[in-house]
Formats: sequence, structure tokens, C-alpha cells
Amino acid sequence: MKFIAMAFVAALVATTAACRGTVPSRDAPPEDTMSGMLISGRMILPSGETHDGAAAINFEIDGGKSRVYRLPVVGGESAFFLIKPGTYRLARTRSIFGSYQHDMSVTIGGRRYQVTFPTEILRQSKYVVRPKTVISIGAVEVRAMPALPGQTPEIRVRLDDSFATRRKLVQDLIRVLSDPKRSFDGHGDSIYWSRALQNSLIGILAEEHKQAAPAEEP
Repeated sequence: MKFIAMAFVAALVATTAACRGTVPSRDAPPEDTMSGMLISGRMILPSGETHDGAAAINFEIDGGKSRVYRLPVVGGESAFFLIKPGTYRLARTRSIFGSYQHDMSVTIGGRRYQVTFPTEILRQSKYVVRPKTVISIGAVEVRAMPALPGQTPEIRVRLDDSFATRRKLVQDLIRVLSDPKRSFDGHGDSIYWSRALQNSLIGILAEEHKQAAPAEEP
């Protein structure tokens, strides 16, 4: 009976975790047809940027619950996740029962806050993730606005998906993989990922150049 009870608890924990979304493998070795994703956290207090903070958003297959990734981000850190190819969108986090949560839970400066999930993030274009590629999402920025002593500060959350931020995420990981003093064990085959990162960087630069170029006159 004890074994059955333990198995039931384990199954329940696994089910509730799946309903909330699966945290993808981080800094994982490459797998056949799998892809990579870069995202970072940026936590800003009135006194400046801090590493003391965290948040999470979901990354889901468009149109259903067939694949739900939960992406935790930490202040001042970038994360390299292994994901399956598909067409995704950014979404609210889910409860243990799988329903969307209206508010976003964030921590910054040692305090936890509940903020309305930014509609700007929900309106982001879909992300088409092809096999053996790397996409750079950008930085989830949580900013605590100045407040008088004893008052709760306003918390603003946005996604910085500017060319500069997305480009820096890719360039930083390329440097890590090309540094002979660093161990590549966490990133698997450095050649595999370096090639995918180079292609991602070329794509971002081309997109940036296209947007900066003056429109042709008819």
C-alpha cells in the first residue's frame, strides 16, 4: 500500500507539473532535429540593475496545449533551452490545473509581486522554430519604479526583443563556445551549436539591415 501511495503521489506531481508546463532542458547537448532558444532576465530597481529577481513566462505550440514550455528567467542571466521545432507563441503561465493565470508572479529586490500579465507580450508575433536552429527571444525586463517609503512600488514588465538585445544573447553564447578555457560539456557539441548560432546571428543582422534600409520610392 505504501508503494502504491508513493506511486500515486509521484504521478500526481508529474501531472500537475505537466499542466503548468515543462521547463525545457537547459544548456543541453544537441539532439537530432531539436532546436535551441535564448532568453534572459533583466531586473531593475530604482538604484540600478540587480541579479536579485526572477519571473516566468510560457512558450506554447500555437493553438493548443499539446506542448507547453515554462521558461523561468533570473535577473542578469541568460538561459539556453533545448526545444522541439514548431510554431510557438508567448503566453501566460498556467496553474497546476492547466488554466491560464491572469497575473504574473515576479520577485525583485527580495520581494514578491503579482502584476497583470503584459498584453504587449501576448501580442508578440508567432515564433517559427525550425529543426536544428537557435532563436533569440530577448530579455524579460522587470522594473520597480521609485516609491515613497512604506508604499508599494509600481512594477512594470516588458519584453525587450530589440535587435541589440537579441543579437547580444547570440554573440555572448558564441563567445562562450569559442573560448578554449571554458568547458563545453554543458552545451554539448560546440560545433553543432556554433553553426546554428552563426546562422541565427546572420538572420538577426539581415532583419536589422532590412528595417534600417530606406524604403524604395515607387
